[in-house]
Amino acid sequence: MKTKIFRALVLVLPCVVFDASAAEPPKSSYSPVVPKESFATTMERMKAEKPAVMKKQMDLLNQRYDLRDDPAPGVTMSGGKAIQQGVRVKLKDGATWDALTAATPAEILQQNSFPDGFMGLPHPNHPEGFAFLRAL
Repeated sequence: MKTKIFRALVLVLPCVVFDASAAEPPKSSYSPVVPKESFATTMERMKAEKPAVMKKQMDLLNQRYDLRDDPAPGVTMSGGKAIQQGVRVKLKDGATWDALTAATPAEILQQNSFPDGFMGLPHPNHPEGFAFLRAL
């Protein structure tokens, strides 16, 4: 009987004993998530904001890229979807691909002529995204 109790304590006791330092959460750079409204309220608010968010994102895409439908004749993906032809990144006003090719990296940086279409896109509904890039 004593052996059974001893075995049970050996198996259970390590599970009960815990490290006191584990009680306090580890330090983190993330802000705690503190909901200020219910999920249903958040969902309704975001549904109402969606058209404006989508318009803003489409305006950004149209500013950076040529989004016209210009399929390459006779070229399709394996599922039959047409593959678009041509360069899709728009250059900044007055820039040409030949001038961009001839310029050195320092000149491109100095003239701010690097196409925005090669830069990262912010998340459509995350205004503070890429804030650190705007500061550079």
